[in-house]
Amino acid sequence: MKGNRPPGRPRNADDSENPADKTGQGAYRRNLQAIGGVLLVLLAFGGFSLWCSQVTSHAAARVGVAQQLADDYQDAATAVALEQSLQRAYLLQPSAEVKDEYRQATDDLVTALNQVSRDGGAVDRKIARSVLDDHRQYVQAADRLFTALPNDDPDTLAKLDAEQVEPFYRFIETSVTRAADERHASAAAALSRLKQAQRLNRHLMPIAFVAATALIAAMALISRRQSQLLVAHHAQAVRASLHDSLTGLPNRTLFQDRVGQALRAGDRANSQLAVLIIDLDRFKEVNDTFGHHYGDGLLVEVAARLQSVVRLGDTIARLGGDEFAVLLPEVSGLEEATGIADRITKILETSFTVDEITIDIEASIGLAHSQEHGRDAAQLQQYADAAMYTAKTHGLGLSVYQRSAAASAPARLGLLGDLRRALNHDELTLYYQPKVAIDGTYSPKKPDSGTNDPSRIAVVGVEALLRWHHPEKGVIPPDSFIPLAEHTGLIGPLTRYVLNQAIACAGQWHQGGQDIPVAVNLSARNLLDSDLPEVVSALLTRHRLPAALLHLEVTESAIMTEQTRAARLLRELSELGIQISIDDFGAGYTSLSQLKTLPLHELKIDRSFVTTMTEDPANATIVRSVVELGHNLGLTIVAEGVETADALNALGGYGCDVAQGYLFTPPLPLEKFDAWYRSHHRFAHDRAH
Repeated sequence: MKGNRPPGRPRNADDSENPADKTGQGAYRRNLQAIGGVLLVLLAFGGFSLWCSQVTSHAAARVGVAQQLADDYQDAATAVALEQSLQRAYLLQPSAEVKDEYRQATDDLVTALNQVSRDGGAVDRKIARSVLDDHRQYVQAADRLFTALPNDDPDTLAKLDAEQVEPFYRFIETSVTRAADERHASAAAALSRLKQAQRLNRHLMPIAFVAATALIAAMALISRRQSQLLVAHHAQAVRASLHDSLTGLPNRTLFQDRVGQALRAGDRANSQLAVLIIDLDRFKEVNDTFGHHYGDGLLVEVAARLQSVVRLGDTIARLGGDEFAVLLPEVSGLEEATGIADRITKILETSFTVDEITIDIEASIGLAHSQEHGRDAAQLQQYADAAMYTAKTHGLGLSVYQRSAAASAPARLGLLGDLRRALNHDELTLYYQPKVAIDGTYSPKKPDSGTNDPSRIAVVGVEALLRWHHPEKGVIPPDSFIPLAEHTGLIGPLTRYVLNQAIACAGQWHQGGQDIPVAVNLSARNLLDSDLPEVVSALLTRHRLPAALLHLEVTESAIMTEQTRAARLLRELSELGIQISIDDFGAGYTSLSQLKTLPLHELKIDRSFVTTMTEDPANATIVRSVVELGHNLGLTIVAEGVETADALNALGGYGCDVAQGYLFTPPLPLEKFDAWYRSHHRFAHDRAH
């Protein structure tokens, strides 16, 4: 009978296979196959994971390279714009400081183009070489223009500018801007490929994960962890390529993508959007003074404040350095956009604290609006950037892009050149308007006569007012040239001219035995001039005028421009013995706490309240309240714009101290004022009496 073979007996050729052996061998083979299948699946899953990681990493790297090259071109475009702006600024106001900044801008452009050559390929190196060649010719043409500037021939300057300087600048600007747009487009394309890789990973990864889990449950936890790490790596790579590492805000690439999306959505919904470009003023001083650690901390704090003031759905981005951008995807109009920009300006004016160090900065904001400036994403950002440079150059805080600005530049340039010559050719003249003591100015017996009684007038000071008699254009009002001087830096020389003339005049009065205090107006820019106290002190010494006979008037808005520095400068002037006055009080934003801390001697009530107070009870209440407030603070109160006897009598009833206005006389040139003073001043306010 058949049975098991004895040990050691060889199997015969005809021995049949044992079914159990076949079953075991089959299971073994199946186990081997299963193990092999698991290994293959694991290898496939591992290869797939590696492939996903490589695809994402390569895509993210391409985004990074494209973004770096786009930033290089953007730096070049910024340097081109700044170089041209400074070249124009030098034509308007030649100075060694502006010229040094212009040279620095040319060096920055060369540096940016060299960086393009290092980061880019053959095409980028060719573009960089071409632009550098044109830039050398531009610099040579600009130098010729600078050399011709002292000749003061506007026609020659304009021709040289139009035929030599401007063509090279336009070609450089076009080349760099086009290249920057192309590289930004490349960055956007790389970003699109990265998003596609992410979507592919998102769809395929669960399938591979389920297959691996079904075949080898024991490795589910490891596989899950691997999947989580891979997903996290994907997310990290995507975020790193689209966000700023310091602040966590979207970077330039993501911001541009969102502007484009918002424009497309706006086209479908027929809505409007706005783009803000924000540049921090004096940020370099923070880095230079405290170090980059504090600069980085300040940028993080700025980002947090911006996020606190914008609306849900708005996008804040850090474009690089100290430059931020805000996308307002849905605004009702330009007014709402400027309102948000104003809120940003105010929130950035509050002091920052970084590691127990208090830091004060301001911001220059440029605004472009789709309804006003078009619906092209790149162009909107370019317009907002140009408006930001206008705001920074002119100290405006906020500037909305104006297409007409370029057209009016030649006229402003010509007027500024005329103003510069006027300073050197005595076309500028000071007029003087008296400040009269209200107590006893009019006879109580004739309160409604409307005629002043010369024997009762007591002149307690004068205000010096600037007038420009242009040889061709006639009298040019101060409102036409003072803002121009403030925005171009000529306000410094202009203020020194006025101070010199006014102090010299008051010094002559003083030497002749008449102590008539003279008041001079200061602008917001003057309050940032740290040399002003030294200049004023030297003029007082030169003209032998006691400091108490000089009054300096500043408006509320000028004090609010930069409160800390303005208050410090006013204290320095007050310590010299100079009297400080707030002009146009009531029309600005000075707080009561500031009135207590500033070294003030006088408040001048804004004329808008005084001229209408006899007809408007509300304005009368304001005037009466200001008088009471000022007296409680120990200040002299002056009312401007006094034109009627009724207004003067009302001011006397309120207890106002001094009046100034056309009721007594309009501003007069020096000779006419001297004659008026001799015939009207009768009280013993000078040493002769």
